[in-house]
Amino acid sequence: MSSTTLENVSIQILGRSYSVRCAPPDIPLLHQAATLVETQMQRAQPNSQFDFERVAILTALNLSRDLLQTRTKLLDPDWILRLEQLKQKIATTLIEDEKPH
Repeated sequence: MSSTTLENVSIQILGRSYSVRCAPPDIPLLHQAATLVETQMQRAQPNSQFDFERVAILTALNLSRDLLQTRTKLLDPDWILRLEQLKQKIATTLIEDEKPH
């Protein structure tokens, strides 16, 4: 069994610093996630006086809802069928473009 080396990575969210262990290839994604969380938390706080925990929970709920909506859409049979139809149309168009004129 191979073990993945994890690095301690520091991220900042609303002026608070957090140390997170992360595999080196995932570090850029971790920074993107931290930026997204910070942006969403800034939107959730109505003013400079806020309850950090409440804003964090609201942000987690909003991001979870977005994730679930995306998953649901990607697993929707009608959506999958539409994507397959578009793939076929693109393939047909590419084949027609390759024919001599």
